[in-house]
Order: sequence, then structure tokens, then C-alpha cells
Amino acid sequence: MMPIPVCNIQKSIPELFPEKAYAAKLQLLVLASLAESQTITRLLSGIYDVVVVDNLNKLIDSLYENDFSLIVIYPQASGKSAIECIEQLKANQFCCDIPVIAVLAEHARAEEFANIQAGAIDCLIMPVKPVILKAKIQNHMALAERIKQLEVASCTDGLTGLHNRMQLDTVLLREWFNARRGEHSISALMIDVDYFKDFNDSFGHLRGDECLKSIAALVKRTRRRGTDFAARFGGEEFVLILPFTDNEGAVKLAECLIHQVRQLAIQSAKRDGSPVTISVGVSTCSPHTMGVVSDKPWQLLELADIKLYEAKQAGRDRFCC
Repeated sequence: MMPIPVCNIQKSIPELFPEKAYAAKLQLLVLASLAESQTITRLLSGIYDVVVVDNLNKLIDSLYENDFSLIVIYPQASGKSAIECIEQLKANQFCCDIPVIAVLAEHARAEEFANIQAGAIDCLIMPVKPVILKAKIQNHMALAERIKQLEVASCTDGLTGLHNRMQLDTVLLREWFNARRGEHSISALMIDVDYFKDFNDSFGHLRGDECLKSIAALVKRTRRRGTDFAARFGGEEFVLILPFTDNEGAVKLAECLIHQVRQLAIQSAKRDGSPVTISVGVSTCSPHTMGVVSDKPWQLLELADIKLYEAKQAGRDRFCC
């Protein structure tokens, strides 16, 4: 058994508790020349987090790193037609659902319908009045925000407030391919509440629900970055997906999470009055070094599940990696 150090998680890993964690404006991505970008920034930077790029490749790169609600393109800045830009965006699995507004030059007016057919949610013809541009963007951003709120509700576990299994599938796929593309490590923690069936049998399901909610809150707080992802895997199991995290960093999180669950001092079903504990399986992969098998994101969780089984076989209340 690997020793679990007594630690104050907030002092030992202060970056786990950023002052403004996960609070951010809606993000707007703009493909434009310098003149148009200055107009957009002046109009909207106080309302949204505006990211401006000057070519399509930079726009695609930005999509892997941020969560944009709307894309505005001035296709003349890219050297491609609006239809080409839109078709390329809609063919990309990471941005095909993000609404796109195309701002067309006067000579491209005849292509307006074709751009809508290609997937643009709206088209504007230059010269466009700044007040109209701002109103159109705000309307589409408000709609995108509402849709995102509904998506969040559909992807949230009703008991714990963590993401659910459906959202886990989506995020794991995205972060795995981001790790392969960016050539960085990605880690996972598979977390299981020890002897939870005995807890439910002894204290009832309502107490069991409260226990799960308390542990889920700790799992959620263990995220270091905005890209870290916490989900309820099912039953009494939870998952943390940790992009940009090597095995050493993942082990440190597992150690502190185990300690913090003990510190909750939730009485277990054991007669000795000991607290509820967890077992954790830790896995780390570098998809860019794994050849053809790197197209199988779920192996990250399969490896973590194997290590979780080893931790439980070794006596529980510990991690294995």
C-alpha cells in the first residue's frame, strides 16, 4: 500500500482553488482583417470575451482551446469564399454545432442563400451598420447561451450536479484528440466509494444520496484547470479527466482526494466507527506516442478501471497507478 500523506489540500496545491474558477464571459470567435476586428472589439469586448484571428488555420486552432458560443467570419480576410469557410467549419467535429454568421462583401450578395444552405445561421452584407452588427451578434449569442443552458441541463447528473455519462463520452473524445494533437499527456482518476452497498443497507438510500453528494462536491473541487472534467460514472463511481496532467500530478490529486474524503468523517457501516473512504485508479496516456491505438480514447478509462480494481483488491482506501 502506498502511504497517504496528511496534507492540507488548499495549501499543498493552491492552484486547485482559483479565486474566480470557471467564471467567464461568453466567448466570441471572429475571423477578420485588422479594420473589421477593431470594429468588433470596440463594439463587443466589454460584453463578451472576443478572440480575433486573421486566417482560417488560426481560427481552427482556436476552436481546440476554447469554448466558443458563436463564430463571425469575414471570408475576404481568409482568401477563401464564405461557402468554403463554412463548409470547412461544419465538417469539423469540434465546431460543427457552433453557429456561424458570415459578413459578405457587396459583390457576394448573390451568394447569401448558398451560405445559409452551407450552414451559416445568418448573413450580413457590407457595409453593415455597427448597431445592426452588434444587435445581430447579441441576438445569436443570447440564443446560443440558452441552447447551451439546455445542453448543460441534459448533461448533468440530477443527484450530484456533476456531468453525466453522456457528457463524459463527448469530453473524453475531445480531450483525447486534443492531447494527441498537442502532444501532451492526459490522465484519469476512476473513483469508487468503498463498501457503499453496506452503507445503503445500514443507513438507507437517503443517507446514501447525501454521502454521494458530499463526495461529488470534493471531486468537483479537485479540478485544477478549466479543462479538468468531473463526472458521475454511475452508481457510486466518479471520474476525473485531467488534460495536461502527467502521472505524478494525477497521483498527487488522488492522494489528496483520498485524504479529504476521510476528513469528511462520514460514518461508515463498519462497527469500528471508521469513516467512509474511497479507492482510486490512476491512469496516464500520451496519445501522440501510441500509434494506431491512439484512436481509442476509452482506453484511458479502461486502464484507470484496472488500477481501481487493484486498489480494491489490495484493501481499499488507497490508490493504484
